Amino acid sequence: MELREKVSALLREAVLNDGSAEALLKYAGLPEAKNDVDVRLAALRLLPPRSPKRAAVVAELERLESELSA
Repeated sequence: MELREKVSALLREAVLNDGSAEALLKYAGLPEAKNDVDVRLAALRLLPPRSPKRAAVVAELERLESELSA
């Protein structure tokens, strides 16, 4: 269990530091990133302004904000 947590933390760090928008979005789909706001914000920063994926990321951020503030 400890090794899994360490690998997960290293993967998150690598994706946040060097990942593309696509890599960030794929990572955001993993169970361990279900509520990871930082990953979604990083993806949003990297997505082109007219990307149709931006709406889904914004919706996820709004969902997380709503759930975390409740």
